[in-house]
Amino acid sequence: MKRIPFLILIVFLISDVSGQTNIMDRPEILDKVDLCLYDIYGFHFTEARQVQSEINELVPEHPVSYFLQALLIYWQNFPLLPGDPEVENFEKSIDMTIALSKPMIESNEFYTEGVFFDMHARAYRSMFWADNGKSAKVLPDLDNMYRNTIKGIDLKESFADFYFSSGLYNYYVDAYVEAHPVYKPVASLFRKGNRAEGLKELEIAIDRSRYIKYEAILFMSLIQLNYERDLGKAEDYAASLYNYFPDNIYFLGQYLIILLHNKNYMVASVLSNKLK
Repeated sequence: MKRIPFLILIVFLISDVSGQTNIMDRPEILDKVDLCLYDIYGFHFTEARQVQSEINELVPEHPVSYFLQALLIYWQNFPLLPGDPEVENFEKSIDMTIALSKPMIESNEFYTEGVFFDMHARAYRSMFWADNGKSAKVLPDLDNMYRNTIKGIDLKESFADFYFSSGLYNYYVDAYVEAHPVYKPVASLFRKGNRAEGLKELEIAIDRSRYIKYEAILFMSLIQLNYERDLGKAEDYAASLYNYFPDNIYFLGQYLIILLHNKNYMVASVLSNKLK
């Protein structure tokens, strides 16, 4: 299953808060979020489910637990396909994330977190449908995703995870158009990108983000492989992900692809045995 750059997809397919909590001020919850994400990407799903349930008990009205639940469903059933029974629960988790983000966006105190969770919930759902060749299913979320992506560019200094979406937008708006000039007229209708700035922002996301650090590493490996044509850097990023999560079959597969591109056949041969 290929990973669609969901932010560029946005561009080129377009012609009271009672009970809610700002978890950025709750280190005990953030530690659990870190642990849950590590278990999800590490394919330790029993442990991840337990931590996600604990987070839900602590902040039941916050979108974070439903966002984590959606990620858990996605990775536990990877590759998640449209006909799979768990798709319904995946979509319900995304819908709950968006619903709980809405009143946060409408407030001053929780605005930044609300924008983040709304945008990334929609983006993850869009990525799922786009990866499965169902682009029409992406259309309802495009407008919200684009507007929140632009908002995120201005919010990145206060919430480091926005460096990821800002970096992807800045990079792909330039790099994708350069690789596919037919889209230049469409790109001119949107906020300009900056390829070099995008790479810098993705590096910051890798260093400083909490929720999507590993997605940032993954996209950097894919960018170095497919656009920058720097196989050494592509392998470094892919190796980093594999070393973090040796049981993640998708990260392993990406690492093997890059090893083969790099003609590193000995390491590829050893690692390929894990897929048997």
